[in-house]
Amino acid sequence: MSKFEIHCFSDASKSAYGTILYLRFVTCYNEIETSFICSKSRVAPLESLTLPRLELTAALLSARLAKRVSSCLKFDANLYYWTNSLISYYWIRGDSSAFKPYVKNHVQEIQLLSDPIQWGHCSGKDNPADLLSRGTSAVKLAQNELWWPGPTWLKLTPDHWSNRHRDILDSELCLEDLEHRFSVHVAVTQQRESLVDINRFSRLKKLLKDSEFQSFVIDKGIH
Repeated sequence: MSKFEIHCFSDASKSAYGTILYLRFVTCYNEIETSFICSKSRVAPLESLTLPRLELTAALLSARLAKRVSSCLKFDANLYYWTNSLISYYWIRGDSSAFKPYVKNHVQEIQLLSDPIQWGHCSGKDNPADLLSRGTSAVKLAQNELWWPGPTWLKLTPDHWSNRHRDILDSELCLEDLEHRFSVHVAVTQQRESLVDINRFSRLKKLLKDSEFQSFVIDKGIH
């Protein structure tokens, strides 16, 4: 039985970001072919964004384009998403509520359009979307061996693919985008009103005869 897959690669730089999609077709004889489907790129926004945020924006563009393409197909195809940004990979596969608004909103939409388990990490040299983010001439693009068929390992079995899932070190995180939360516990104590300063009396009889003590008893309704 034949099998169809769509592999989506995304990348970003300070100048631009983009995504490129490939069809991977496995025949009933286990022959594998890959083919360019489409690509999309955009100029980076004028507002100053960190590179990890731009990479996340490229990933969102990839998820949106893949959704549109897959809805037009007349056959079922498994979706795979690739990014060479470890931070974006961590964000997408994490809890969106742990991040600040910009990252949180992007991650939430990506997770609505795709399953986080579909996302994997690849090396920069194996990411054809790098040509979109860095730019190249039409002549070089026409002759580029990575652009049209995709990475060579796409024509291999999955056990030869790039290491899709990996742990991320704390030193590789963009800590400034984490939503720091603090728990504050407040304990309120109420000081009870003292009766009468008994230290002023040497004997109980004097205390009972004291007018201040008697007034307090009356006010409090103590019997």
